[in-house]
Amino acid sequence: MSDFSIFKRFSTMAEAQQLIDLLEVNNIKFSLIDNSHDVDITFTGNQSQSEIQLLLQQSDFEKVASLMENAIVKEINEEDRSHYLFEFTDDELYEILTKKDEWSVYDYVLAQKILAERGKAVSENELETLKAKREEELAQPEEGPQIQIFAGYFFGVLGGLIGLMIGWYLWKAKKTLPNGDKVPTYTQDQRNHGKTITIISVIAMVGTIFAKFMGFFG
Repeated sequence: MSDFSIFKRFSTMAEAQQLIDLLEVNNIKFSLIDNSHDVDITFTGNQSQSEIQLLLQQSDFEKVASLMENAIVKEINEEDRSHYLFEFTDDELYEILTKKDEWSVYDYVLAQKILAERGKAVSENELETLKAKREEELAQPEEGPQIQIFAGYFFGVLGGLIGLMIGWYLWKAKKTLPNGDKVPTYTQDQRNHGKTITIISVIAMVGTIFAKFMGFFG
């Protein structure tokens, strides 16, 4: 499972079924994780949620994305003209193409169709260029909240598990790009802080355990 990463998230299994069927028909390996319990890790910024996660091998990300787009093309041929995207301006439709990851596959393909109907067709080469530019933007490390660093040092010095968790998260957290590549979530400076917090936490925890051990036999 080490080479599997989250490809899509769904609220229910019913929503995921169409993609599951597509994967099974094309003999593509996948895995499902049902997060039926709320998760609330305050200092890592994860919000409570219940979702179905569908994981793919990283090497299959782009292949599956292409299969999904091809499947949508057939549906769009019978598209109801009342769909909200028909009210979008050319610039708004083009923005969908530049930020493919923020929209559904259906919206992404339909935006291309509408632009083509308006005489503003976007070529495959242009789409590839937009995708590469977007992935480059998404690959940039984030500047996480400073409170995480302060909290990490505070709990790290106290020798608590919370400090270790925060430090490890800042140091090792990665995000998955639309093409399946994994890159560090945070900037090098914050990762350095995370490493330092992790070391401090481990030393403090060992020291606390040793002190208790000596006190027990003292």
